[in-house]
Amino acid sequence: MSVARVKLAIFILLLILLAVFALAFASQNEAEVTFSYLVGSGTFALSQVLSIAFLTGFVVSFLVFGLSSWRANLAKKRLTKKLAARQSELDKVRAELKQLQEAKLAEPAMAIESAKE
Repeated sequence: MSVARVKLAIFILLLILLAVFALAFASQNEAEVTFSYLVGSGTFALSQVLSIAFLTGFVVSFLVFGLSSWRANLAKKRLTKKLAARQSELDKVRAELKQLQEAKLAEPAMAIESAKE
């Protein structure tokens, strides 16, 4: 089994476990509570109020994390492109330097051969 499949299996098991705990929690918390919100109020089961609050927090945090993750991925792609451009530029400069060094080493040998003649 690959690592990705193991992670997926663990994730699914955790979701199933969370669902079982949520059902147990809901069955134990059937008390009615009055919940006041911006445009009014209502009477709901305690488990409903807590579930809605939890899901709202989860969605908001997922959106915030997703946005920051998306921005980080865009920055990573941009920096990877810049790095590739700088690497190719560095390779060109190194090749030119090597050619210049080889030409400079060849000059004294040429001068010695022309002096012998």
